[in-house]
Amino acid sequence: MSRWFRHYAGMVRDGKLVSAALRAEQPIERVLWVWGAILESAAEINDGGRYELDCEEVAYFLRADVADIAAVVAGLEAVERCCAGRVAKWCDRQFKSDLSAERQRRHRHNHKGEDNRHR
Repeated sequence: MSRWFRHYAGMVRDGKLVSAALRAEQPIERVLWVWGAILESAAEINDGGRYELDCEEVAYFLRADVADIAAVVAGLEAVERCCAGRVAKWCDRQFKSDLSAERQRRHRHNHKGEDNRHR
């Protein structure tokens, strides 16, 4: 099952990502793709923003040099979007209320008796 995460409005025009692209001397679309992959990884791992990114795999997928991808990651770290394998402020942006498990449990509990009453 895929996990959802909050994608912030304005991400494709984010000045920090533009700055990361300039620092890395890489196209903005490459930075956006890597940033998106980092966010997806953090959502899938679900450990307070920890992410895993295989620069060689990304480089192959994007038909880029590994050094280019490493430069993008370094650029993202320089603009404080991530640090030491974690997305900065992940927990501030991803709220527990975004998880539907508790909401679904309450819903089932509240409607448990309705099925029996309608028979």
